Amino acid sequence: MALCSNPVTAGRAASLVMVVTNNMSKFCSLAPLVPYEHMTSPLDFSGEFDEPQPLEVEIGFGQGEVLVRKALEHPQRNFIGIERHWERIFRTMKTVTRFQSRRSGALRNVRILDVDAVFALEYFFARESIDHLYVLFPCPWPKKKHIHHRLFSTEFLKLLNSRLKAGAAAQIVTDLRPYREWILEQISETGFVCETEDIHPRFETKFERKWRLKGQTTFFEIRLRKISSVHAQEKEFIDVKSYRLGDFDPARFAFEDHKGPVSVIFKDFMFDPQRQRAEVYVLVAEQHLTQHLRVWIIKKDNFWRVCKAEGQMFFPTPGIAQAIDLVYAAATKTVQD
Repeated sequence: MALCSNPVTAGRAASLVMVVTNNMSKFCSLAPLVPYEHMTSPLDFSGEFDEPQPLEVEIGFGQGEVLVRKALEHPQRNFIGIERHWERIFRTMKTVTRFQSRRSGALRNVRILDVDAVFALEYFFARESIDHLYVLFPCPWPKKKHIHHRLFSTEFLKLLNSRLKAGAAAQIVTDLRPYREWILEQISETGFVCETEDIHPRFETKFERKWRLKGQTTFFEIRLRKISSVHAQEKEFIDVKSYRLGDFDPARFAFEDHKGPVSVIFKDFMFDPQRQRAEVYVLVAEQHLTQHLRVWIIKKDNFWRVCKAEGQMFFPTPGIAQAIDLVYAAATKTVQD
């Protein structure tokens, strides 16, 4: 089972969400959210839509202006929007709910993933499953020290290639010419041919309006078309193990931070002598994902069990498995001479 650490998504079972703002209750449907915490990777999106139609993906849909507009204009296509900011997701879901309340059957072809885009492509989308992908005004991370945060590195473009169908296209639009030039430098050996164009405002998004108000009238477009396949394997969630200990001394427990491609950082340790249960709280950071994890060391009959704590949600990634391994190793040392 795939679980996530985002507390906002924990109540997805409800069909409506209420947010109280300025003493006013506002409702929106949660139906567009893909319930990936109950699905295996890669996700089977066919069950999320009424019809198995061509699939378009928007990364960073912001206020949802283009996502909603395209879905209304093309009911014969399915759309998935990827966004990390809950406020933007909520605004988009309110827009979807408003249209659905006015038009029967409207926007049933829209779904939303609240997760990092790289992680989504790695774990959620199967090879050659996307017909078209577009990204409008991604953060350009203009400072040199932040370049590693940028989308569309060579590795990301190879990943994108593997998820696009043969001959499919991707569209990128930025407000920063140097960012476009940087992306063009990454394209070699990624299986794409590209075209560029300087374009006028046409999308009516929040960020486009922001730059127009500042006097910018030209934006920079890249159109990529897949001409050959580049392999990038889907990543799969793993089974999280538990361990047995013959003995455990909570007074001697000490956890050393682990830093590397997967970093596990100690945050807190608590022991309940009545329940004979210790809880270790760590932060797990790997690639484009950071998760909070609580691990129990709990007395069971004549042994101690090291396992994930109940009542939490997370993606069962290799980093999570490594964190539990490290807690087990630290617990083992408490009874070693």
